[in-house]
Amino acid sequence: MKKLYIFLVIIILLFSFAGCSFHSDNKNAYSAASVFLHNFYAVSQQDVINYNRTQKAGNIDAVGIENINKKFKPLMTADAYEGMLRNLTYFSIVQDVVTKDCGIKNCKLTLTSESVNSNFIQYDYTAVLTVMMNQTKKQQNITESGSVQVTKQNGNWKTNYIDRASASNFFVKS
Repeated sequence: MKKLYIFLVIIILLFSFAGCSFHSDNKNAYSAASVFLHNFYAVSQQDVINYNRTQKAGNIDAVGIENINKKFKPLMTADAYEGMLRNLTYFSIVQDVVTKDCGIKNCKLTLTSESVNSNFIQYDYTAVLTVMMNQTKKQQNITESGSVQVTKQNGNWKTNYIDRASASNFFVKS
C-alpha cells in the first residue's frame, strides 16, 4: 500500500511539472508575439534613415528593403521574413511615416484568443497607436487589428505569420 502512495505522489508530481512547463512555454510564445508586434509598430529613426537612403538611390532595391527590415530577422522564421521582404509589409509602414511626416508615439497592445496547434500558437491582436504629425504636433489614436502566429524553432519562439486585418493608410491626415 505504501508503494502505491509513493507511486501516486510521483505521478502527480510529474503531471504538475509537465503542466507548469506547458504554461511557461505559452508565456514564452506570448512574449515572442508581443515583442514582434511592438517592433512592428515602432518605426525607428534608423528605419527612416534607411528608407531615405533607398529613395535617394532612385529605386526600391532589395538591399534597402532588407536594411529596413533587418530588426525582424531574429524574431521571425526564415520563410516569414522572406515573405515580409517580398510583400513590403513593414516597408509600407515606414513609407507612410516618412511621406506623411509623422511618427508612432505609443503602441498599446492587447493579445487575445489564443489558438494552440501542435505546430504553432496564434493570437488575435489589437494595437492602439498614438500617431503624431511632426509639423503640427496633432495626435490621433488609431486602432489596428489582426493576428500573429508564432512557432517554436530550435527551442525559440519565432513569428511565422502576421495578418493585419485592418491594414490601411492609418496615419493622421495633415
